[in-house]
Amino acid sequence: MASQKRQLRGDARSHRHSLDEEVARERDVRRSRLMLPMVPHDAVIATYLSRHGEPSTRELAAVLWRRGHRILAPALRGREPRWAAYRGPSRLREGEHGVPEPVGEVLPAATLSEADIIIVAGLAAGRDGTRLGAGAGWYDRALTHARPDAQVWLPLNESELFDSVPTEPHDIRVSCIVTESGVYEVC
Repeated sequence: MASQKRQLRGDARSHRHSLDEEVARERDVRRSRLMLPMVPHDAVIATYLSRHGEPSTRELAAVLWRRGHRILAPALRGREPRWAAYRGPSRLREGEHGVPEPVGEVLPAATLSEADIIIVAGLAAGRDGTRLGAGAGWYDRALTHARPDAQVWLPLNESELFDSVPTEPHDIRVSCIVTESGVYEVC
């Protein structure tokens, strides 16, 4: 199982870094256009803030924030999930591992229970809702604090979507996968 995950992670990272930047930007725009209408006007959103090579969420976060949504973003400070309130693209700093994070108060893991929609990072997923993360388990730990009715969305490239991906008992599933080609809701 671990070797399958390692291989799939390596393949996904290689593919992402080989993408032409213009192609990657076009895919990001398409994913954002698909996600924006799915967000209810009063929803609280928790989202990762993408770094180079990941499906972008930064423009989506900025648009939702300008529309008045409360946005939470990861504050990576060790293994324990923590959050910070997003207050616009000019109020970000580089956090651990080069991950952008909001400047300001760091909020506890339980803050995630306020989110209606949680947009998680990942490298691959299955149409069955299985998700392959980067390997540190941050989101699996974080999602234990989510409300049972919260929607968990995963932006990916279409090539990173499979019928299923290898999982372990601690891996938490997603409810929706958004690629540049469409939205895959998981029942």
